[in-house]
Amino acid sequence: MFGWWLIRVRGRSMEPTLCDGDHVLVRRPGRWRPARPGDVVCIRREGEAQLIKRLGRRTPGGGFHLSGDGAVSAPSVDLGTVGREQIVARAILRISDRGVHFIRSRPV
Repeated sequence: MFGWWLIRVRGRSMEPTLCDGDHVLVRRPGRWRPARPGDVVCIRREGEAQLIKRLGRRTPGGGFHLSGDGAVSAPSVDLGTVGREQIVARAILRISDRGVHFIRSRPV
């Protein structure tokens, strides 16, 4: 499918929204629906592994703060910020042994 793919969650930083071993259907953001604060997104930073995190408030430079949903997630101040160009996909569906569920955006 064009612009859609599956990723596997590794780690507990996004629990309870996403659990270790879950699969997530993601979609490349576009002009029709850009990533917004509160969305769960896949990001790629140079020299780092791909991450799945929740977008926080916008920064003055047009980027976003990042956060994990789980208690074991690094604090948002340690996660830093991300630019729109580093957002590779927006999470749409969680696929787990408990079923298939939409991943909802949350107010920040």
